[in-house]
Amino acid sequence: MPKSEEEENAESQEENQHDGIMAEEESPNATTPSPSTRKRKFLLIGIAAFVILAGALAAILVLVVFKPKQPIGYEEYKEDLLSALRGDRSYLGDQSEDDTPQGKALKWLKSDTGSKVDVTPAHIMVERYAMAIFYYATDGPNWEEQAGFLTQPSICEWWNTKDEYLLCHQSDQVTDLNFFNNSLGGTLPTEIGLLKRLFWFHLPANNVGGPIPSEIGEMTTLTSLVLASNKIIGSIPASIGGLTELRTFEMEDNEISGSIPSSIGLLANIETLFLGKNKLSGPIPKEIGKLVNASDLFLQSNDLSGTIPATIGDMYSLQFIFLQDNPRLTGSLEPLCETKASSTHVFRGEVDCLDDLVKCSCCERC
Repeated sequence: MPKSEEEENAESQEENQHDGIMAEEESPNATTPSPSTRKRKFLLIGIAAFVILAGALAAILVLVVFKPKQPIGYEEYKEDLLSALRGDRSYLGDQSEDDTPQGKALKWLKSDTGSKVDVTPAHIMVERYAMAIFYYATDGPNWEEQAGFLTQPSICEWWNTKDEYLLCHQSDQVTDLNFFNNSLGGTLPTEIGLLKRLFWFHLPANNVGGPIPSEIGEMTTLTSLVLASNKIIGSIPASIGGLTELRTFEMEDNEISGSIPSSIGLLANIETLFLGKNKLSGPIPKEIGKLVNASDLFLQSNDLSGTIPATIGDMYSLQFIFLQDNPRLTGSLEPLCETKASSTHVFRGEVDCLDDLVKCSCCERC
């Protein structure tokens, strides 16, 4: 039976659809992307993932760096400071008394912004603590000029005036302290031994009392120590011999007693030694002859006794030696006179020559 025209049209459409499907299956470019297209897609996906990851890391970094500092407890802060002090609790003092210099300093440090160990190098935190104790121990609130002490974030910005100054190293450690005639009182705290980079320590013409702490021997970088014209008592600590870089040591016009320690002979670089106008007693140690670089030796107006050691003749650099007003001192400076006879240096000596207790043919006057 012949097909109708409608049936033929339907069959023709089915054939055309079949042929189109077959053509699509046979064509490799119809549904399968090329290798270059796949690489491009993977590259775009990788870039997007990197951007997302970088953004997340940046957000975390911002939160860590700019996270507001949370206040910490008293005991926690003490432990942080103790860690910075390498476990030496002696520097924390008696914390049961808030009125001690240590207690006041710790209270100030705990409340001060920027002083937490996790954001401040330990050595800087220790120096802030030591300088705060120094301020309170020497009656800081009554200084004539305070010039910003305990105010600025950096201790290197606390002091900078015409006559008094505080200088720092590039590492923000204190190197120079000079407080001339500034009404300092109180006493020198043991914590000054924590100032490990100090070169100059000058407190002349003040009212500082008490003894010289033995911890001063830990300030091994000191080249100049001037504590003249104060009210310092006690003896010169033997630890002074640890200051092997010291060139100037001025302690005249105080109330220092006891004998001159033999460790004074370890100050091989000393040039100026002023110990006059004190209450020093006992003999001049023979080790003083080791100070061959000393140009000035002032021991006048004390209560020194015994015989002047012959080793003093080894001090060939001496230009000035003052021994007057030591009525119990005997002996001779002739060994020194023999040394100076072959020297081109100007020399001036002053001794007590009454009753020929001290002989010195090269001294200018008696």
